[in-house]
Amino acid sequence: MPSTSASCPPHEFDVRPAVAAVPAARRKVRALAHELCLSLGDSSLSTIELLTGELVANAVENTHEPCAVCVRRTCRGLRVEITDTADTKIRVQSRTPPLDAESGRGLFLVAALATAWGTDPQEHGKKIWFEIRASASPACCRR
Repeated sequence: MPSTSASCPPHEFDVRPAVAAVPAARRKVRALAHELCLSLGDSSLSTIELLTGELVANAVENTHEPCAVCVRRTCRGLRVEITDTADTKIRVQSRTPPLDAESGRGLFLVAALATAWGTDPQEHGKKIWFEIRASASPACCRR
């Protein structure tokens, strides 16, 4: 697991337990990613939004409780963590979900699009995280 930079504290916020709260969480993570002065193009920012949306939706749909989102800069790029209260183990489907399936794509997308991802058990629940590789933005470094 990559270490985080001590000079860049994480940004954290809670998401209320409703699927309707997911779009705002995606947009907030995108804005925070931009604030961390990383070279992230539109494609990477869209991927970050997509993966955040999938994981936050999973958390609120499966627990019916708020989840916590943490966005931080690491030595390799950006890390997004979602902590929920479910003790269930995470499994990625071994094959592509059917096109007409209404669910089952979230972790498949995370595994396919993230630079790295994983889960960490917590005292009450779990933390699932993903990372997107990025370097420091020269424009931000000159501020």
